[in-house]
Amino acid sequence: VTTIAVNNNMGYELAYNITAAFWNNFPSIRREVVELDEAGEPFAGVTMRLHPGALKYFEFNGYKVPQNIR
Repeated sequence: VTTIAVNNNMGYELAYNITAAFWNNFPSIRREVVELDEAGEPFAGVTMRLHPGALKYFEFNGYKVPQNIR
């Protein structure tokens, strides 16, 4: 599970950009961080709602976001 928790007051664009930076670069990050070798499913084990900016990133990129974390 890879989760970054943020405050509700974080700006929409900032949350989108952080999410994009992580997931767009995930292949190279995974090569450097051995613990992420088995990761890849962004919603595995996630139980809290996504920030609207993060949600927009995942929807825009075609991920099926589970209803309980929207």
